[in-house]
Amino acid sequence: MERGEKKYNFAPCDIAGVVRETLESYRPHLEAGGFKLECDLPAAPLFVNGDRDALAQIVVNLVSNAEKYSGERKEARVEVRQQSLPLPHVEVRVLDRGLGVPKGCEEKIFEQFYRAHDSLSNGIQGSGLGLTLARQIARAHGGDIVCEPRPGGGSCFVLRLPAPPVSNKNAHE
Repeated sequence: MERGEKKYNFAPCDIAGVVRETLESYRPHLEAGGFKLECDLPAAPLFVNGDRDALAQIVVNLVSNAEKYSGERKEARVEVRQQSLPLPHVEVRVLDRGLGVPKGCEEKIFEQFYRAHDSLSNGIQGSGLGLTLARQIARAHGGDIVCEPRPGGGSCFVLRLPAPPVSNKNAHE
């Protein structure tokens, strides 16, 4: 992927549907571990130009990250929203009430193998590549992933993907 040799199958894709299907397939694993997952997804499709499997991988990586770093509060929320400013885009937000990201590490956590917490001594498993890969995929799609602090504790990871402007057919008639 780093060499730019990863080929994506770009096509119009309902990101809300991708998130819904991915979460439903991942939900039994989460619930078996006592994890509570809330979803706030639109009923109508939200289209982006993307590789369906690659976008699903981003969702899995972000939810898996929320699960790993949830600490005692095993809960997360996933939201999907259409945004119009500054340019039309879709946001997929994964919010947790876990350990949060230490101040000053908001960009470092996207580096390969970087782990913000003493994950190994806390028994948190993983390679330290999930966020790196998720961001690489997002950027290959013309988007990005950012980490924002969450008031009340925890983290908010935001996937932003460019979306076609919402058409208003009446304006052209």
